Amino acid sequence: AGALATPSFTLAAGPAATVKIGFLESFSGVFTDQGSVHRLGADLALADYNKTGRVKFEFAYGDDASKPASATTEARRLVSQENVDVLFGGTSSGIGLAMNALALELGVFMLLIGPQDSTITGEKASKLAYRFGPNIRMMLKPVLRRALALGKKWYFIQADYAFGKDAYAQVSDALKRAGGSE
Repeated sequence: AGALATPSFTLAAGPAATVKIGFLESFSGVFTDQGSVHRLGADLALADYNKTGRVKFEFAYGDDASKPASATTEARRLVSQENVDVLFGGTSSGIGLAMNALALELGVFMLLIGPQDSTITGEKASKLAYRFGPNIRMMLKPVLRRALALGKKWYFIQADYAFGKDAYAQVSDALKRAGGSE
């Protein structure tokens, strides 16, 4: 993401150019386990790339505490105080939805690595925020075919956050289209 978002003035600066990436992730809160895995992978990739690349990359870390409000505060800090060129990270769909609007407001590219809510790249899409990985609709398609073959009377228990609500909407719609009942 950083390589694609490298500003042209940085590329023109020569071999000493550095792109500063704001790494906004759940380093505390309910998604800490995923945030730590994301950080480990990103740190390894960054170290590996920096061994050979002409342009160097560095992270400025921000903890979203697994909360959208904290994510927006930290993203603003990373842009205004740490002077990052791009933003990267985000585990939950709630954070991804908050970052969509904020990236547009701040004029900064944001690569979301965890959120899967379908609206992030659908009806609530932003031209500056992109999701790495599948959305819920993509993930559920093969599961739905098999589940519908097993029966068409379903009961639902869902998580009460963006991922769960989107998953429920996708599955419920597919069930109704197939003539099933809830």
